[in-house]
Amino acid sequence: MGKTLSGYVFCALLAIISVACSQNYGNTTINNIVAGDFRAFVSNPLFPSAVGGGSPALQVMDATRDLLSVSVIGLSSLAANMNSAGMMVVSALVPWLVYSVSTGVFALTGLGLLATIVAAVAFWYVVLPGTAAADGLFLGLLATIILTRIFTRIYVDPVPKLHIEYLGHVMLIRVAAMSILGLRGGSGAEFRFWPTRREWLAGVRWFAALLPCAAIVYWSLGLVEWRPHPLGLPLAAATFFGVLWVLALSEEFFFRGLLQRWLEQWLGAAVSASRAAPVAALICASILFGAAHLGFAHAFPNWRFSLVAGIAGVFYGLAWRETRSVQSSMVTHALVVTVWRVFLK
Repeated sequence: MGKTLSGYVFCALLAIISVACSQNYGNTTINNIVAGDFRAFVSNPLFPSAVGGGSPALQVMDATRDLLSVSVIGLSSLAANMNSAGMMVVSALVPWLVYSVSTGVFALTGLGLLATIVAAVAFWYVVLPGTAAADGLFLGLLATIILTRIFTRIYVDPVPKLHIEYLGHVMLIRVAAMSILGLRGGSGAEFRFWPTRREWLAGVRWFAALLPCAAIVYWSLGLVEWRPHPLGLPLAAATFFGVLWVLALSEEFFFRGLLQRWLEQWLGAAVSASRAAPVAALICASILFGAAHLGFAHAFPNWRFSLVAGIAGVFYGLAWRETRSVQSSMVTHALVVTVWRVFLK
């Protein structure tokens, strides 16, 4: 029991270190990234008249419109972006090194895997332009990392059943969000912790709409197992905010803030009936959200839970559409998970 408690305390301290790295990076670097709205595109030509003295420069692509700009960007701006991506990598590796060395689970293979993953995510939009193809591949990369459960090999539990790999998920979310918001730019998504009053109300309304539907489906699939003793109010409140700021924020940022938004844009440009694009995007994003839960409870393929998650994803997507903000779907998502954890096994 003492070891377990010590493990939880240590993990809490490690999480604080990780967040501190993120906050420091966000306040000092990400807001000062040069040419955040543009993406380096061509590295070959020289523009003597634009940058003077025949210095090498880069043509840039306007990430908000996917158009080649007549503007040029000096190599110093590329260096700034590379430095920012490098800082993301450092901010991910340092907490892991502190944890792994102090608990005696350090391994070179784990360090190599983590460095490779973080570098790929951090430098993605330094190397590639912010196009639909690059965005789709980026989301595919993130999905592959999560679904392969590779963090269980990198974040080894110092105490049985501690599930320290969740710190890897938090790290991945943070680095990916900084890469998109700071380096790609033009995504339209917000990585914000506290919803506005309008977003709270929208989230609660769609939760109320989802609850009877989810209850019927959950019951009909034979998934209902009541807790003998529901969680108390303090633990329920802690569960809600923990889910809101970690699980819901990360999943909604990617599935609604990025994937559903980008699907609307891609489908709207691909089909003549642009009014159908939001509905198609909602359905596609919900199906993919359900598919991401096929491995839930280590029971792959968990089709029953995947179906429930897909249905819930429709309501999360509707909450997002009402305000066009991730924070509304965060509230709906966090309420659903909290009710499930408080009353069900």
